[in-house]
Amino acid sequence: TNQAGKLMQVYRQALKSVGNSDPERKRALMVELAQLSEGSMDNPEKAIDSWKSILRADPTNTEATESLRRLYERTGKWNALLDLIKDEVEKLPKEDSEGRIAGLLEVVEIYRDRLKLDVMVINTYNSILTIDPSNLPVLEALAEKYRELGRWNDLIAVLGRKTQVEGVTQERRSELLAEIASLWIDRFGNYAQAIKPLEELVEIDPGNAEAVVRLKEIYTRRRQWRALISLLGREAETMDVPARRIHFGDMARLAGEKLGDSRLSINIWNQVLELPGSTTEPDNIAPDAPAVYDALCTLYEREKRYLAVAEMLTRKRALAVTPEAALPVLERLGALYADRIKAPGLAAKVYKEILA
Repeated sequence: TNQAGKLMQVYRQALKSVGNSDPERKRALMVELAQLSEGSMDNPEKAIDSWKSILRADPTNTEATESLRRLYERTGKWNALLDLIKDEVEKLPKEDSEGRIAGLLEVVEIYRDRLKLDVMVINTYNSILTIDPSNLPVLEALAEKYRELGRWNDLIAVLGRKTQVEGVTQERRSELLAEIASLWIDRFGNYAQAIKPLEELVEIDPGNAEAVVRLKEIYTRRRQWRALISLLGREAETMDVPARRIHFGDMARLAGEKLGDSRLSINIWNQVLELPGSTTEPDNIAPDAPAVYDALCTLYEREKRYLAVAEMLTRKRALAVTPEAALPVLERLGALYADRIKAPGLAAKVYKEILA
């Protein structure tokens, strides 16, 4: 140690002697002195000062940079190390995205693991995302940090960004959308905001029963009948015919009773008639066929579409196999022809059938 101290005194004397007359020689002596100071480590501050002097004189000196990094880490000078790394990042060309991100990730580690500064961790992650907005690992790390801190609004925003990143699988996107919807509902009780992610989820994963149920509940709660009808229609596409008939019936009743849209209700009921089991063939009649005809009669009459009412009554008459079932239908049909459609010939034909 004594020899190292004497040698450092020699180098310092040599530096004074050289002055600024020989820059190369001066730089070499400074490096030797810094290396010697670091090697002894009796006073790391002297080694740090020596390397800092070299770096000021030659900002491109990688040896000085690496030595300072090593010394700052060894002595726990985290803020000084941060400044050094940030300076390195700033010196990199803007187009060197990979290098800049690598440096900022080092900054994140120090803020997170050494200084425990969550705010600076978040700020640095956001700085990385300004360079590469689709950096999935950083988005995931940022989401985890927001989740840890209970910053739910920020978490929702980051999860939304993750759903837009190219390369995210459909399964993962579904999970993210489900989490966003749950956050809006469970953390904020905001059902309106949950609609969009749930709709997107059902769009990419129509078989997601939980999302469909939640959307139904929200649409019903908010009296968004048209949206509910549309959702039920999409759900019906995956069902077998008997279940689809029931679903269409629910949709038609919603359209007529809740939405007050007779035309939409008529259109849906007619979709029911297009399904198998809607013909008048005895072995192919759906149990709900008479009820469908009754519903359409009511709607057509409301719209004053009397010929359409007559068609529905005629279909219903074809289903009636007993006089007790047929007579009320024929009486109504005869009155319709006589009073509304003004077709006495057709009315007479119906009345003759009644008498028969």
